[in-house]
Formats: sequence, structure tokens, C-alpha cells
Amino acid sequence: SLTKIPTAALSSLQRLESLKIGQNDFEVIGEGSFFGLSFLRKIDISGNKVLKRIQPGAFAANPNLETITISSNKLLIDIHDGVFSDLPNIKNVDLQNNAFVTIREQLLPWRSLKSFELADNPISCDCELKWLHTILIEDIKSNYDIICKSPVQFYEQRLQDIPNEALGCSNG
Repeated sequence: SLTKIPTAALSSLQRLESLKIGQNDFEVIGEGSFFGLSFLRKIDISGNKVLKRIQPGAFAANPNLETITISSNKLLIDIHDGVFSDLPNIKNVDLQNNAFVTIREQLLPWRSLKSFELADNPISCDCELKWLHTILIEDIKSNYDIICKSPVQFYEQRLQDIPNEALGCSNG
């Protein structure tokens, strides 16, 4: 029943490599929330019923993070582009079962990821995701399976199966 990340208490666990801190009641994960955990390699923030925002710099003190799971947070609709900055070792990202409608290209180093999950989000397959469509088409080893929930003509279709020109947003 934590209402905020216990940064001071966690910082005494300097050699901690894996942390599961989901199913709590914090609305925001602020900048430097995991300060002092420089050995942290895996973090799981799942099942939080009130999490709405993750601020840029939340993981800034955690350069060894390889795996991040942020799933089943039904009020989490957006992650700021700066949240995953300064994570040179990030390889696995799980953002399943949140409330994301779109994902921006600046969020992650997409081509260097080993795994990425975005299932069970209400993804809108439109021109905002053309960049991801291109990656899915070009990267045949890709295990990304992005299922569209809107617009209605693409409902339940895989993003990579939609023709690029059908994604809209023409200039003119």
C-alpha cells in the first residue's frame, strides 16, 4: 500500500539487482525515484491501479537496467520520451496491458531491443505509428506484435499487416 516510491529506504540496498514494486498505490514515479540503485538490472512496476505518470529521469540513476516491466497499469496512458533516457543497457521492455494509444519513436532505442511487448493496449494505428510500421516491415526478426484497436477499419489487425499508405496523415 505504498503511496510513493520509498527512495531513501531503497537507496540503502545499493547492490540490489532486481526489484518488483508493483501493486501499490502511487500515482507518479518521479525523477530519481530509484536513486542509489546503480546495480539494478531488472525492475517490475505492474498492477498499480492508480499510476498515471512516470516522470523523465525516473530511471536516471540506474544505468545498468536491462529489463523494465511496466504492465497492467490501467490509468497509465503515456510515458514521456525522457523516461528511458540514459539507459545504455536496456534490452527488454514490457508495456503490456496499460492504456497506451500511441508510442513515440523517441521513447526507446528500438533497433537494439531484444524484446518489446505492447499487447493489450488500445493502440490507434494511424500516421503517428508509421515509424514503427517501418521497423516492423524492415526487421524480419522482430517479435513485436502490435494489434490495432482503432480506427475501426484496422480493429484487431496487426500493424505490420496494414499497408503504409493506409495509415493516413498525408501532407496536403
